[in-house]
This record gives sequence, structure tokens and C-alpha cells, in this order.
Amino acid sequence: EGAKWLAYGLNNTAVYWSPSVIVLGGSMIIKSPGISIERVSHHLKKVLTIFSERPRLAKAELGDIGGLYGALEILKQNNYL
Repeated sequence: EGAKWLAYGLNNTAVYWSPSVIVLGGSMIIKSPGISIERVSHHLKKVLTIFSERPRLAKAELGDIGGLYGALEILKQNNYL
């Protein structure tokens, strides 16, 4: 059920921004047994029908800590670190 609802959200993301890749990470993807990239992709194929080619779904390589690296980079770019 969670994979289906995530696919609906990704549909909105894809329609609005038209990305070629959507990277999924965090505890929802890493720790939820019912939500896998494969299941989300399966549901996304059903709902995202306006494009001939759907964005590729990829699992975040940094897992749960990817957001921390992004936040640190923003702090560095704004001279807070």
C-alpha cells in the first residue's frame, strides 16, 4: 500500500519537473519491508502514463545520511562552516 501512495507522489514530481532519475532514500525505502524500488516502479508504471519514457528510480547510495551531506554542503556554500 505504501509503495502505491509513494508512486502517486512521484507521479506528481515527474509531471511537474520531468526528471530523468528520481533518487529514493531515507527510512521509508531502507527500512520498510513493503516498499521497494521494484514495487514503487510497478505502481508508477500504472499511474505515470503521459510520458513515453518514465524516470529511472534509484536507491540513494548514502542511505539515511544523504540529507546530512546535503545540509552540510549548503552550510559550506553559504559560509556558515
